[in-house]
Amino acid sequence: MSEFDFEQQAWLKFDPVAIADILSDNRRAFFGLKETLLQGYNAWVIAPDNSRARRNSIALAVIQQMVRGESKVTADFPRVRMAVDLVARYEAIGIFFFEQIYYPIGGAKVFYRTSAKQANVRHLEKNRKAISNLLYAVRVLHFVAENVTAHGGRRPSLNGAIWVMEELRKSVTGNERLLQQRSLKSHWAKHASTIAIAYGAASLQYDDGRSLLDAIFAGMNFANQTDLIAEWIGRARFIAETVLSNLRDDSLGRKGVDELPRVLPRPFVAERFSHKEVQIIARQFQAELGAIT
Repeated sequence: MSEFDFEQQAWLKFDPVAIADILSDNRRAFFGLKETLLQGYNAWVIAPDNSRARRNSIALAVIQQMVRGESKVTADFPRVRMAVDLVARYEAIGIFFFEQIYYPIGGAKVFYRTSAKQANVRHLEKNRKAISNLLYAVRVLHFVAENVTAHGGRRPSLNGAIWVMEELRKSVTGNERLLQQRSLKSHWAKHASTIAIAYGAASLQYDDGRSLLDAIFAGMNFANQTDLIAEWIGRARFIAETVLSNLRDDSLGRKGVDELPRVLPRPFVAERFSHKEVQIIARQFQAELGAIT
């Protein structure tokens, strides 16, 4: 962690491998580092081509950490505001936060250009439909790799998954929100680096009724849950290595591996489909229906 350069690896440029390494490391970091990195990382997962959204998320996290630091000492100095500021800066927050994060990103002037948290969440929320569609495609590919390819059948393919989605959109009520082929492929190319990471988050429960991906969209900060983050990154590595890197018809799948740290993959079982969905998948991937139900 001591070699990490926040300005160069999280603000001006973005190094998702180094950041994921820090987030999944059980060792303590200086105040606010993991919390701030997590918000930038989550914004990148949702909108990998939007550096403004990523920096906005980082700036909001910096504000939140400063508020957290001040709240730690406010009770000790209820009548001396200057004392709160000084103690918060040098004791509760610490000089590393200011030297490594606050001043390198531009200090207070950055906050003038920062959207409110609610506006930032709404901006990232615009990606939800596209990501939901991409994750459905990955779910098909995961299911095929696990239930067809692993038993000597056809390898998964992006075009095959898209065909399945097209059939569902036309024949199954409730699937009208599935995107058409051209739009889906465009989003696939844009999110190639982060599809596996988003899918890993969607597979994990965060709290009652919400997945980790839901928590990411809501702007939740779970930087202190390093075991959960390690499981998330491991699952992403599993999908990137065993599914997306082995597609018959898509070279972009390898990008997901390149953007992840070299951690041990953590296998998990594909979510089951309805009987109608399995019928369509079996027809496309030339599988015996009985073998995959």
